[in-house]
Amino acid sequence: RFKSNIRAEILGFLLLSFAAIIFLSLASYNPLDTSLHTSVPNAPASNLVGVFGAYIAEGLLFTVGIAAYLLPFVLLVWAWNTFWGKFGKDIYLKLAGLVLMLISIGALARMFDVSIYGNRFRAGGVMGPYAADMLSGLFGLMGARVVALTFFLISVLLTTEFLVFSFAVVAGVIFVKTLTMAGRFVYEGVTGRVELPGGLSLPALCLRRCFRCPG
Repeated sequence: RFKSNIRAEILGFLLLSFAAIIFLSLASYNPLDTSLHTSVPNAPASNLVGVFGAYIAEGLLFTVGIAAYLLPFVLLVWAWNTFWGKFGKDIYLKLAGLVLMLISIGALARMFDVSIYGNRFRAGGVMGPYAADMLSGLFGLMGARVVALTFFLISVLLTTEFLVFSFAVVAGVIFVKTLTMAGRFVYEGVTGRVELPGGLSLPALCLRRCFRCPG
């Protein structure tokens, strides 16, 4: 078990390191740092991770476009799960989910004509236009957007094990409860009364009718 914990921590720190390198590379990306955009690239490279970071950023943006900016956050989630001994479970599903995430974001960027650095191609990368054209040919533009968004949500679940629907429900309950409490505060401040007509307080009324809370 001690050896297993050591392996988990080493992998976790490696993932954190990769996340930092990719984040810094993308954050300081300059097309003039590589020979792909100019015959006289910057020397030394202005990228915070040097020439290595310049080509890493160039390759990621060329391949998957703006989806590359999600990679550091995914790696951070994986690092967190690794420290808790959870990353090794269903690793192939996580990798498949990551690929699906990158492609679906690129496709959505293409469908919604998003641009980056003044370039539409950059937003979707190489993968985005192919995926967008294939989905649009099968489902039409609107249907393709729905399918791509669905794939993205599924990819989030597979990659990070983040329960999107459950989070939305909990966030909605918290939002409504907060709004209800604020309404009660305003009501009491204006009328000087604690209870609504009928003897029910505002929070209890909303929670019972909307969420069917017991009691």
